[in-house]
Amino acid sequence: MRQALAIAPGDVAPESPADFEAIRAAREKTARFRDDMAQRASRMFDRTDVTEMLGVTAVAIKKQRQRRQMLGVPYGAEIPYPAAQLVNGEALPNLKRLLEAFGDTHPWEQLMLLTTPVEGFSAHEETPLAILGRRPDQETLRQLVALVASWAV
Repeated sequence: MRQALAIAPGDVAPESPADFEAIRAAREKTARFRDDMAQRASRMFDRTDVTEMLGVTAVAIKKQRQRRQMLGVPYGAEIPYPAAQLVNGEALPNLKRLLEAFGDTHPWEQLMLLTTPVEGFSAHEETPLAILGRRPDQETLRQLVALVASWAV
């Protein structure tokens, strides 16, 4: 039975030049998006940078990411961490509340939204990460969490 389900490489039609071009263009677009997100997040740290900065192990960083205490975005086999979420050697206060409000939103989309300026929280536009960085009062934080939750719908 197993042999009947196997597909020989010669049985699969090769991809056309147009398919190769479409795949290449999509990969370039993805790379540009990721580069843009890294710039918007100040830069991206790898796991080693974050462990040294926070003085914890790689396992602790992974657990913080899994518990939504810190945002890590998949990039191939690596998971870089946006610098904008880390201030003075620690994750932004209340970041967990925003990350939890995103629900199942993909981490790259979370990063895009967290680094997009919004209006109504101060005299000028600022990103949700910048708002967290200035340690907003509880009412402002509640409104920010509600905004993020509305994006996740």
